[in-house]
Amino acid sequence: MSLALIAGAVAYYLVFLLQAYVVSPLGNQIAVNALLVGVFNFLLAQQIPQLIGVVVGAYVAFRTRDVRAIAVAAQLVVLAIVFVVFNWLAGNAIIGIESKGLSATDFTFLRLTAGFDISESLLDYDRNSTYGRAFTVGALNTLLVSVVGIFMATILGLVLGIARLSRNWLISTLARSFVEAMRNVPLLVLLFFLYAAVLLQLPRRADTLNMLGGRILLNNRGMAFTWFKATDNFNAWIPFLIIAVIVAGVLWYLRKRTIPTTGRPAFNFFYIVLGFALVAGIGIFITNPLIIQTPYIEGLNYAKNDDDSWVGLIMSPEFAGILLGLVLYTGAYIGEVVRAGIQAVSKGQREAADALGLSQGQSLRLIVLPQALQVIIPPLTNQYLNLAKNSSLAIGIGYPDLFAIATTTFNQSGQSVQVILMIMASYLILSLSISMIMNWINSQVQIKER
Repeated sequence: MSLALIAGAVAYYLVFLLQAYVVSPLGNQIAVNALLVGVFNFLLAQQIPQLIGVVVGAYVAFRTRDVRAIAVAAQLVVLAIVFVVFNWLAGNAIIGIESKGLSATDFTFLRLTAGFDISESLLDYDRNSTYGRAFTVGALNTLLVSVVGIFMATILGLVLGIARLSRNWLISTLARSFVEAMRNVPLLVLLFFLYAAVLLQLPRRADTLNMLGGRILLNNRGMAFTWFKATDNFNAWIPFLIIAVIVAGVLWYLRKRTIPTTGRPAFNFFYIVLGFALVAGIGIFITNPLIIQTPYIEGLNYAKNDDDSWVGLIMSPEFAGILLGLVLYTGAYIGEVVRAGIQAVSKGQREAADALGLSQGQSLRLIVLPQALQVIIPPLTNQYLNLAKNSSLAIGIGYPDLFAIATTTFNQSGQSVQVILMIMASYLILSLSISMIMNWINSQVQIKER
């Protein structure tokens, strides 16, 4: 009952905050007051008589015909109903689980030894690590596939979208054929094809394909690329990197400062890149934080360093399969989004660019795409979310992502409810993070009137 009294006090305080924005007539104030007190008391104390406050408030709000009060009343009533239904479902689920001797709230199993190996990990891991460590490895693997996939799919989609509108018949036809093929094949089927019919059919280790003078190696154990490796001096380079970012930020601010008055930036974007590269390059010259390593075959597999890291960048067939499949599949959809966004820009804008003597590339880069972004970004967000969630199909070709490792975890531990809740929470956090970033980007590309 004390919770109900506290909720009532909070509700009365909220009434005064809402009064200036929502209610002005006395009748509406009474309505919202009754609604808030009733809803808060009902939600926390769960006493049916408190529901009378909700009903009375809704009735008074309806009788006064005040649209704002009715909106508040409707939202609070729906909130109460949703809470009651959710509370009932959750209660039934917990009772059913506990009746079988299980627990839905015990996560201590995450401290137990996992007892299984993971083929790919961004963290130090072995079979003696805990379930919690294994789950973290899976989450990072999913994050890696999602971030790299989003970056590559965006580039592919941009190229496809522009190619679809090309005046060259061959280019536009090839782009359209690719898009239609990818959009009409199930993603899981595409993953199986890329993995079994393409990647696993590469030459054996003894017949490894050597490309670009040994900088790229291909065989059925994976792909190897020349790449950077951090030295012991890498930490000494970090301050230079931070200074380079600050310099780039200051130059960006100075570049945009003249736009409100002159309508154009103070200088070219190239100087921002130059400033960043200059400071970071000086740091590299002084500290030598990175070395370039070229991969090679040693024994039955690619060579490793003394610290058990790969020489160069190694991409397993499983990682390459899920990444390539997601990029091709999502890139086709992004291409259609880009094409639709470009076509949404008024034809008069392109004609005006032609009248100014701009080339087709300049017109696209300076006139069309900046305006098309306002149309492109909202559906583009959906495609990014789809890519992140579709990464769970990696289990089909053996890549140890979040879903695959979680499946092994609840098969061994028997804690299926907790593991499923963790899976749902992880994908929810990932999706909300992508959505939040894209919403911020969308707000930045909107036309701001002076």
